[in-house]
Amino acid sequence: MTDQVEALLREYTVKLRAVFRGQLEEDVTAAVRKAFSGTGAPANRSDTAGKGMRPPKTKTPARTKRGKGGKRSPEQMAKQAERLLAYISANPGQRSEQIAEGTKFSTGELALPLRKLVADKKLKSTGKARGTMYTVAK
Repeated sequence: MTDQVEALLREYTVKLRAVFRGQLEEDVTAAVRKAFSGTGAPANRSDTAGKGMRPPKTKTPARTKRGKGGKRSPEQMAKQAERLLAYISANPGQRSEQIAEGTKFSTGELALPLRKLVADKKLKSTGKARGTMYTVAK
């Protein structure tokens, strides 16, 4: 009797796996079609042929604010440099972390404007690495 029960359980398990696998395939196919077509309708094969199932390229609107990894415009850099110069004039001898806290910039945003101001000899830096302090050059 134990052999019969085990055989029935194995048969039931195989059938149940087949049902789950079939349902999973249907769900994944429907989700992919919906993602690429935007409506859930079957995607036209010609839309994705040779493209590795990538969605069609669409024109994205111009961003007003830069996203992560986006470049700052020269105008934005100039404004940030002006703010930094004004802040450092009022608070000389601070490190970049302190300047970031006072200006509400991230330390990553400060790096390039600080380097440019030092290169343009508008700022003077003393120290190394995190201990670098900035003052206005005279």
